[in-house]
Amino acid sequence: MDISPECHPATTAAEAPHVQRCFCKTCATCMSELDLKEAQASRPPIAIVGMGMRLPGGIRSATDFWDMLVEKKTGHSEVPESRYNAKSFCDPKNPRQIRTRHGYYLQEDSAYFDANFFSISSAEASTTDPQLRLLLEVVWECLEDAGETDWRGKRIGCYVGTFGEDWLTLSTKEYQHIDRYYVLSTGAFALSNRISHLYDFKGPR
Repeated sequence: MDISPECHPATTAAEAPHVQRCFCKTCATCMSELDLKEAQASRPPIAIVGMGMRLPGGIRSATDFWDMLVEKKTGHSEVPESRYNAKSFCDPKNPRQIRTRHGYYLQEDSAYFDANFFSISSAEASTTDPQLRLLLEVVWECLEDAGETDWRGKRIGCYVGTFGEDWLTLSTKEYQHIDRYYVLSTGAFALSNRISHLYDFKGPR
């Protein structure tokens, strides 16, 4: 193959569209990577400064959780009687019955939620999703653990991940009991919004 300049004269990018396209694509990729690195470098570091939790096994704090891991414990337990009578429904030999009397359950009863502490009426508290009741308490404990006291009116974001809408399903069955608290007390969409409202978080910029 002859690769001498006489056989392959020099060309500009404009005269070779495929070269121009490759150059532009490579340049754009480099610039986007550079912009991303600069954006990451300008961001303040992320740190976990406070924790609050409710986990099976009576876990209520990071210390409890750490002890459980170190001691190789588990939150596995029998179904609490407050949920349902597992003995009446458990039959490993019957395919139409449940096959276990054990699971992972929170020990706290959401009925003992301190509504007055959050300026929520007893009527509203009784219809509020237990997930929200727990979240309100855990958020307070998280802020307390972090030593934060000046959060009201600040640009703080609240992000909630949730699974299941059991309370919504149960509430819908009692349609005659639906009241003015129904929408904000049962929808998963309202969890982070209610927390932000009650704690006066203004969200990120």
